[in-house]
Amino acid sequence: MVDELVNASEKVEIKRDEKGRILPGQHSLNPAGKPLGTISIMAEIRKIFREDPEHFKEYVSEIIKDNSLRREIIQQLDGKPRQPIDMDVTLPQTLIDLIKHGATDKTGDT
Repeated sequence: MVDELVNASEKVEIKRDEKGRILPGQHSLNPAGKPLGTISIMAEIRKIFREDPEHFKEYVSEIIKDNSLRREIIQQLDGKPRQPIDMDVTLPQTLIDLIKHGATDKTGDT
């Protein structure tokens, strides 16, 4: 199996599309992958609750009693609400011109 892995010292060119995504058929960026037998914490939690549904009911009832826990769990499940971010950014004039007029080659064509 080690022979199949890309040598870490080997330079491998990864081809990407215009959005930076790796094209199909390229070498893996993580050739060793996740080690066999690795267990995630979420898999363990699911297993515990599946084996003992009463334990899950107790867990949920404790969360419902505590506002901060309830908010935390909801944010983990649904994500945090979107918030606007105010930023004051000053772009260099050359970048502003590039955005307004596009890139030109040496002949002046865009």
